[in-house]
Amino acid sequence: MSFVTNSLYIAQSLQIKTVAPDCFVCALNQFLPTNTITCQACPTNSVVETQSKPEQCDCATGYTGNHDTCAACGVGTYKPETGSGTCTACGAGKYNGNSASVAESACEICTGNSWSAAGAGACTDCHANSEAVDGSDEADDCKCSAGYTGNHDTCAACGVGTYKPETGSGTCTACGAGKYNGNSASVAES
Repeated sequence: MSFVTNSLYIAQSLQIKTVAPDCFVCALNQFLPTNTITCQACPTNSVVETQSKPEQCDCATGYTGNHDTCAACGVGTYKPETGSGTCTACGAGKYNGNSASVAESACEICTGNSWSAAGAGACTDCHANSEAVDGSDEADDCKCSAGYTGNHDTCAACGVGTYKPETGSGTCTACGAGKYNGNSASVAES
């Protein structure tokens, strides 16, 4: 086993086995700045990932920036690795309401008649009397409910004497000869 001045001997398991008399070993999440002999704690939200590179700290998972200043990934994003990389936006049709998320699994599918663009911190509800399938990724995915007509922005009830059985922007259909429906927003002829 040999020693190198001002450096560490590190076994394959990355556990420090022996240190030469003039070498320094920093504790976990401390680093040794260049040309110094005093270990310093990593700044907030940063870590030393391995003792084989103790000269600087890296941003922790869920945080981005440089080794001196690490900020939490914002809502609608996540970052699974340490380092200065950027945060990744949740895909369209998904949202993440938490900051500093570390995995794509933090991005949840929009449900319950809502939609979202990529990087959303929350889903946007469809307008009144419209609906969308789970995972919808734009406002145009909201379709007028059965019994209503229009587009995703405005869905008006089918009038008395008319009906509309399906979801979408189709028109209301008049009741057949000899039939009458006295209700608005009807989904069936009778």
